[in-house]
Parts: sequence; structure tokens; C-alpha cells
Amino acid sequence: MPPHPARRDQTSIAAAEALGLLGSLEAHSRIPQALARLGQALGAGWVALFEPAAQGEGFEGSHLWSGPGLEPPPPRLDPDHPWLKPLAQGQILLPQAPSWVLGIPVVLEGGLWGFLALAFGQQEADWSEAETMPLRLVASLLAEAVQRQRLEARYGELLATSQRRVAELTLLSSVLKALATDLEPRSVFRQVVEAVSESLGGALTSLYLLEGQNLVLQHQVGYHRWFERIPLEMGVIGRAARSGEAQLVRDPSADPDFLDPIGGVVSTMAIPVRIAGEVGGVLAVESLSEVFEQADLERLQNATAPLGLVLERARLFQSLRESETRYRSLFEGMPIGLYRISLDGYFLDGNPALMQMLGLRSLEELRQHNAGSFYSAPQTRLAQLEQAEWWEGVQITEAELVRRDGQRLWVQEVAQLIRDKEGKPLYFEGSLQDISERKAYQAQVERLAYYDPLTALPNRFLLQERAEQALARARRNQQALILAYLDLDRFKEINDTLGHKVGDELLRLVADRIRGLSREADTQARLGGDEFALLLCDTDEHGATQVVSRLLEALKQPFVVGSETVHVRASIGLAAYPRDGETLDALTRAADVAMYQAKAEGGGFRFYNPAQNRYTRQRLSTLQGLRRALGQGELVLHYQPVLELKTQTLRRMEALVRWQDPERGMVPPHEFVPLAEESGIIQELDLFVLEQALREAHTHGLEFSLNLSARNFHDPHFVELAARLLQQYPLGRGRLWLEITETALMLEREKAIYNLQALRNLGARIALDDFGMGYSSLAYLKHLPVDLLKLDKQFVAGIGNPRDEAILHSMISLGHSLGLEVLAEGVETPSQLTWLRTAGCDLAQGYYIGTPSPSSGGGFTFVAPLAPEP
Repeated sequence: MPPHPARRDQTSIAAAEALGLLGSLEAHSRIPQALARLGQALGAGWVALFEPAAQGEGFEGSHLWSGPGLEPPPPRLDPDHPWLKPLAQGQILLPQAPSWVLGIPVVLEGGLWGFLALAFGQQEADWSEAETMPLRLVASLLAEAVQRQRLEARYGELLATSQRRVAELTLLSSVLKALATDLEPRSVFRQVVEAVSESLGGALTSLYLLEGQNLVLQHQVGYHRWFERIPLEMGVIGRAARSGEAQLVRDPSADPDFLDPIGGVVSTMAIPVRIAGEVGGVLAVESLSEVFEQADLERLQNATAPLGLVLERARLFQSLRESETRYRSLFEGMPIGLYRISLDGYFLDGNPALMQMLGLRSLEELRQHNAGSFYSAPQTRLAQLEQAEWWEGVQITEAELVRRDGQRLWVQEVAQLIRDKEGKPLYFEGSLQDISERKAYQAQVERLAYYDPLTALPNRFLLQERAEQALARARRNQQALILAYLDLDRFKEINDTLGHKVGDELLRLVADRIRGLSREADTQARLGGDEFALLLCDTDEHGATQVVSRLLEALKQPFVVGSETVHVRASIGLAAYPRDGETLDALTRAADVAMYQAKAEGGGFRFYNPAQNRYTRQRLSTLQGLRRALGQGELVLHYQPVLELKTQTLRRMEALVRWQDPERGMVPPHEFVPLAEESGIIQELDLFVLEQALREAHTHGLEFSLNLSARNFHDPHFVELAARLLQQYPLGRGRLWLEITETALMLEREKAIYNLQALRNLGARIALDDFGMGYSSLAYLKHLPVDLLKLDKQFVAGIGNPRDEAILHSMISLGHSLGLEVLAEGVETPSQLTWLRTAGCDLAQGYYIGTPSPSSGGGFTFVAPLAPEP
């Protein structure tokens, strides 16, 4: 090393040359030359400039010059490197075995920014401040050159970024402007595509939407030929849609998927546009001159990101338009009235059905009215609207409206309060459906369900409801209550003699007198047949006696029915609450027993007495048990076979009702059938037999017959009920036979013929039962629409007596001459069967042929008896 004065001079000279290099406009590019000049002039092994590390803490050598002989410095110095602490403390001689290093720190803003390091082979005396001063100037200028270069580079980056951003913002502004100023999707597509093309210097630009498995063109700029529809599996555009990733193709000729409709395309970009996370379309850009770069792709992606909103809004707009069209179509075409009503009750909108319902001609006329003015109870409607703030969900009500012409109608209204997002009420919307017919039908059904159709009095069901309410009041207020049962004496004789028409009119007149003599608080009811009931509230035996005495006296007055003057008497039984019972059932049983006792004693009225005769109680018990049996499955059908004599085959069966009482066992029919006839429940019994026989008909496939009571035969309501059952359980024509006695047909002959024909029209055939026991004339018989004569068993029992056989033979011949089949019942011996077959009788029935037996497993087992039926 030279002596200090020489080292100082060399340092100054080398520093001056370095400063000269670093003083140019391109100082950063001269840094390697300046470091080399210092190292060569000062005989250093290497010279390096250390600056702050680009990542993390510590320093890294940004520029290095090295000569022969010494190891180069480490490229990076961690924060704990042994050089850094001495440099921070102002030391300049740094340890570096086997050499030594001169470190010239660069301090900026009070801290160590970096340093200039020179390595020498051996250490000499310390360097003085004067000797290092030129080097400090060089180090500072080096640091300034590095910082300036960094600032210039950063400025260039910012400038480029700013320019790209301006272009992106310009394009984005065009896209957002289109979104903000236009709702029509086609117009927005056009504006966006043109803005993209303009931002890229007039590049070919197109927008496709995904429809099923195809991409369909929405708008294009720059093409003279184009693809209207691209299958999803084809082209770069299809690939972008399938993959969901942007496509940049710098050389379309090398891409096998590329589709070129015009030729000459040198570069293309395809960017998928997403709607709610799913690809809904593709924006494609193609250039005829410029090759697109990744930056172009990224810029386009950023600028067109809102395009997904365009597509989503386009779909929503289209859906909304279609929905609005459908809604208006439904709204206008709905057969029920639809409306929107303001919060103060005025119509905002309504469909034609609503205007027709209210008797208005136009929507303008509708909007002039407050909805409440159409309600028969507008105050109630107003109260409902005032409570609407607390409505939750849909409100369903029924209301009576008054049209402009004054006509009234019932509607079912379905309404709801529409609110905004904050829950603030906006308006009402709902519907009105005309239910006038339904309300009328309901009223009719309710009247049929709770009122007797003949007399218009409450029936048994309404009596039950009112009795329960009256009993509850009586218990609560400790009041008395009387139940009276009234039965007309010998009404059946009047019915049979004068006909059902007279009988029905008589019942209506009796009901009018009962109604006229009863108090407003009382309930009068018809229980069925000629039975009536009176529920006398808040009265004792004395008060009840006065009521029924006046009633009996009124009933003694003659009734004029058409041309007939009819006299009737009645028997009334009374039961008192709580003495005779605390429930309606208990009072009913007691009043029924008392009524039968009054009837047994010749009429009038009787209060219930527990000691009344056992016969009345047994009769009542049987009647009550029969009513129970009808509802609890205790009644069953047995079938007796009918033999066709010519073929000796089973052709038909007669259905016979049997009562299997759980306590009494098998109750004989003669104990309950007449009682059912008298009490008026014969209709229920006959309908049960018919329905059960129809149900079981599919198990045997044979013809079958059943008896029809005279009362039901003349009741048109029963014929309607029978028709419903035949519709419910259809049969082939001719399988059902209905047996009607000769006596029943003699009453109200015209009505009898009408009902017979009605039953035949339903597919049933008619058998005239007990023929020969009545008083019908042959002239009348030939006009009856019957199919079979059923000879009474008394005639069959006379076989063996020549006189009786002659009569029987004549009856068979008579039937055949009228074109009717003949059936003989009561056949109990082989000789009787042989005689009937020889005489030409068609059918036979009796214990010798088979006893009545229940159905079993779809077939029937008939056991020949040892003795005749008792």
C-alpha cells in the first residue's frame, strides 16, 4: 500500500473520476464503471454497494466489482451480520478474515440506508476523515443514483398503470352508463359491445348468450360475416363457456378450435360472463392487425366484469316481461274477481270479472269507488281494514256484497296486506269468488240437516243441539225443563185409507198448530213419521200441563185436507228434568215410555212414572235397540234360495234381514219389523237391507230380491235414496228384484204406477208379493208395470185339495197370460214341488228348497230343515 499522502491523493483522484461518471444523466448505468475505477485505483480486491434488501430486513449487494485474489462478499447481510453494528456506530474498518474491509456508510433521515464496501488484502493504519471524505461523496452519489433509478422505474410503472386504468375506467364507464340509462337488454348489449370495440381501437367484438347447448349472438361490431349460433362444444368461444376461463389466442391458425368467419384474424380473446356464479354468455374480441397480450386480456376482464349484471338483468327483464304478460293474461282472464286496494280502501286495480261482479263497466269507474261501499255491512269491513296492520299472512272471510243495481251476492274473499322491505304497509290485494250458489246450497243442506223437509220443524239433530244448550242453562240456573213426546193416534189408518198425500198434508197442518201454540223459548221438532217432540224450557209440571192441554184441545178440532175432513187424536208423554233424567237420552226414554202409556190408556198425556207397565218398556227397549243395531252392525242379511223349476237350478235369492242382538240373541223379524213400520224407522231399515245386499251382490253373481215396505214405496224421497245407492253400487239390469205387496199398490194407484216405473228405470224388476191376498182387480193389474207374481204360501199349502189346486192352477195361468213369471212361496214338501213343476209354475221358494242362511266366503250354504218355518 502507498504511504498515507499518496493513498489520499489516489483516493481523491479515484473519487473524482467516479463522481464524474455518476454525474451524468444516466448515473445508474455508470455505477459498475465507477465501482471498477475505485477498486482499480485503490488496489481493492472487490468493491460493492449494499442497499436495503428488497424483501425482509438486512441488506443485499446490488452492485459488485471484484478483482483477482479475494473472495467476493456475501450477496445478503442479515440484520445480525457483524458488519452492521460497527457501521451503525460510525466504525469504518470491518472484520473480514483473512482480509479487511473499509465500509463507508450512507446515512439517510438519521438511519443507515446502506454502505459502500472496499476489501483489501491486508490492514494498514486507520483511514482518516479526510481520506474517507471523497469516498463518502461517492457513496452518497451512488445511493442517490440507485434511488433515482428506482423512482424513475416506479414512475414508469405508475404511468403505464394509470394509462391502463384510464382505458379500463373509460370502458367501465361506458358499460355502467349503459346499465344505468337503459333497461332494454338489446340496447344495453349494443352499447357495451361498441364501447369494447372502441376501447381496443376498433377491434371486432361480439356478445353471445348461452341458451341451452348453444351460444346465440346478441350484437356484433366490425364483421361482414358472423356466426348467429355456435354450439357449446365448438370454437374458442364455446371453450370459454365450457371451461368458465378466459381464452387468449395469439396465433389462431395454431388453435384447432378457432372458427374464422371472415379470415385474417391474427389474435382473439374470449371472456366468459357469469350470472350468479354460472357462465351465462361470452364476450369475444378479435384483431386483424394487433396480437393481444395478457395485459389486454386482464384489462378487458376488469372492464367487462359488470357485464354479468347486464346479462342477469336481461334475463330478469325477459322473465319479468314474460311474467307480466302471463300475469296480465291471468289477471284479465281469471273467472274470479281480483283487486288491489289502497290503504284507505279505494280500488287501484281490478280485473273484468271483478267489475262484472260489482256491476261496473270500466276500470276508471271502479277506481272512483271505495271497496267498503259494496259490502252489506260496510262498518264491519271498515273495522277489518283498521285492524289490518296486525294481519299476518292471508285472511279468508265470507261477506255479502251489494252490486250497483242492488242485487246481493255472497263472496269468499282472500286478502292480504302487502308491505315493503321495512314492513311498511303499501296496499291490499286479494280475490273475490262468487259463492252465492254454494251459500244457498249450504243453507239448503243445513235446512235438510236440521229441519224436517215436510213440516219445516226442527228435526232430531237440531233438537239434540238445543236440548244440550237448554240442559246446560237449566243446570247453571237450577231451572226446570220438560221434554214432551207426541204421537198421533191411528195415523197409519188415515195414511192407508186416504193416501200419503193426505197424510203428508195432515202432518203439515198438525205442525202448524203445534208451532202456533208453543212459546218462543220452546223448541218443536218432528222426529219422524207421526212423532213430534216439544222442549219446554224454564217451566214446571204445572206449566207443561197447561201447554199440552191447550195443544190436545187444538188437535181435537177437525183438519180440512183437500176435500177431506180429518179428525185426529194424539198421545203425549212428558219427562221432567232433573227428576226423570239429567241427559237428553234419559229424558227421551222416559218421555217415550210415558207416551206409550198414554196411548195404551186411550190418548191424552201422561208424565213419566217408573212403575209404568213392563210391556211399554220392553217395546221402547226393542225400538231403542233397533236404532242402535242400525248403527252398530247388529243387523245382517240371510238369503233364501229361489229354484227355477224347469232347469232345477238356483236362479235367485231373497235377502231377509236378521237382528243379532248381543244380549237377546237372534230377535225374530216379527218383533222388530212391525215396530220399525210404526215408529217411522222402516226407511232406514229398508235402505240398510238394500245397501248391504248391493254390497254383497258381487260375491255371488245371482239375481236377488228384497221386500219393500208400503210406506217407503209411496215415499218419493226413498226412491231418490234408492237411486243413489244403485248408482253407487251398479248392477247389471234385471239382477235386483223389489217385492211389493198387492195391498201397497192399491193405495194411490197413479202414484204407485209412477214409482214402479221409476224403479224399473233404475234397472230393478218388480215382483207383486202375496198375490191373491189383496183386493186388486184384473183390469187394474194388467196396467201395473210388474214382472212377476209371487203366490202366497196359503195357496201352496192347499196343494192336495182339488178345489185349492184349481185356484192355484188358475192363478198360474193368469200370470202367464199377462206375460208374467210366477213364483210360489212356502214350498215345504216334495209333493208340493212336483205339483208346481207339473202345473207350469216358473219358480219356487220354501223351506224344502232351502232355509235362509248367511253368506259365507262369497257363497251360500242352504241346509234343509227338519220342520217348517214357525
